[in-house]
Amino acid sequence: MRSSKTAILITILLSFITENSAFSKAVITDKILSRINTPGDELSATLSLDKKTFIFSRKEKNTGNSDLYIMEYENGKWTNAAAIDSLNSSSADNQPFIANEGNLILFSSNRKGSLKHSSSDRPSYDIYFSEKKNNVWEKPALLFGAVNTTDDEINPSISRDGKYLYFTRRKFNDEKSSKIVRVKKINGLWEDISTVRMPSHGYTSPLLFSESYTKRGFYFIADKDGSRNIYFTATDDTEIVTAIDNEEKKPGEPLSLCEIDGSSILISSSTEGEDKNYDFSMKRLSASVKNRTMTGIRLNVSPAPELKGTGIEIKFFLFEDKKAGSEPLKTVELSPDSEGRIDLITGSGVKRVIAIPGNAGVQDFVKEFIIKENTILSSEIKLRKGKNTEFSFRPLYFSFNSSHIRLEDIPYLHRLVEYMRNDRSRRLLIKGYADGVGSYRSNINLSIRRAAAVKKYLIGTGIKKNRFRITGMGFKKKSISDTPQHLRRVEFSLIK
Repeated sequence: MRSSKTAILITILLSFITENSAFSKAVITDKILSRINTPGDELSATLSLDKKTFIFSRKEKNTGNSDLYIMEYENGKWTNAAAIDSLNSSSADNQPFIANEGNLILFSSNRKGSLKHSSSDRPSYDIYFSEKKNNVWEKPALLFGAVNTTDDEINPSISRDGKYLYFTRRKFNDEKSSKIVRVKKINGLWEDISTVRMPSHGYTSPLLFSESYTKRGFYFIADKDGSRNIYFTATDDTEIVTAIDNEEKKPGEPLSLCEIDGSSILISSSTEGEDKNYDFSMKRLSASVKNRTMTGIRLNVSPAPELKGTGIEIKFFLFEDKKAGSEPLKTVELSPDSEGRIDLITGSGVKRVIAIPGNAGVQDFVKEFIIKENTILSSEIKLRKGKNTEFSFRPLYFSFNSSHIRLEDIPYLHRLVEYMRNDRSRRLLIKGYADGVGSYRSNINLSIRRAAAVKKYLIGTGIKKNRFRITGMGFKKKSISDTPQHLRRVEFSLIK
């Protein structure tokens, strides 16, 4: 009897630790959901990136409208759900989405002030936003730009890079007429609008479309073969679709979803029984979806104070080959977001990435990444202001018996490119040298290969090849103090 009581006490203690200990992870669990679900309807939810803010919409039983509620992870446990009075209205407030590290919320509402359809006395559903300042949500306002209309705009979400807004638009009072809209942010406004091409093969009446923050792809909810289900697609313009199966439970048709982590999502779906309502439940992702982790790089960029607000850009070279000397597959220039972060999703075809400054006035740096499949590589770059000196020629040095351009010389080569672009009349002589090891002929050939490698690189940046001339000097010692390393070089001079 005593051992039985001890086992019960241990079980209770472990249960308490699991939910309340500061060492437990701030995630939504089935136990947390048991505190959230009510006889009313739990309709939709959103979880902040740091997993410490959980906001959901609830429609109390025997009431007509939904409200937004919040739970926060503090001191190792979740607070009780509380209505967010500063965001709620006497109308329906639903479908929240948290962005900007938990300081921005979007949601849909048909409150007073929303656009009104000419054939109805009530407003349509529009997308609202609110920012949290001094730990208080400000009064919601209609989202700026080409977003809201007299039709219904619902289920907003923002892409991982912060550049795109996705939402569902449907004709007023017609749930079967919906489409997914994508809007690009331009100069702080959501202006460049387009329709997302939904996958074919019978997917109709899309209800929601949201980018995954843990893997490359998008979740969406749509009708197919007479029923509504959740799907995962590789991009927002693709035919590659995976259904998310109901493995553990068989709930009714899903109404919404919220990504919890790389292996699970939270859904709202109708319960069974005589008194049906919508409740939250966890859905574990199948291996075919769970293992679609992203491949790429995340940079945290820290500019010096004098560089802030100067339009920082980082230039990335993407290579199909890990070996030095190969030509890049493509070049991409990206700017840090408001948090100083750059996410570069490379895909499986890229094996190597090089990052250098993308604009003038920044001290040279170069970072090389060997890409790992299904892995996001993280790194930090501290930017310093460069010296405002005029461009001057300097030699490039090479390894023994090699014509591969060294990694550390790439930023200089791009400053040379800008120098050539600033005056299209400039023509350049590229002289290659060798260190004297080997025969006369082999030294001449190696020095030519070094000059040719530099010319090829410069031509690859878009400068016409007739502006360059190369020559191989072989082994030539300028002074008795020259080391072999100094002899393995390429030098530049203007052609008069």
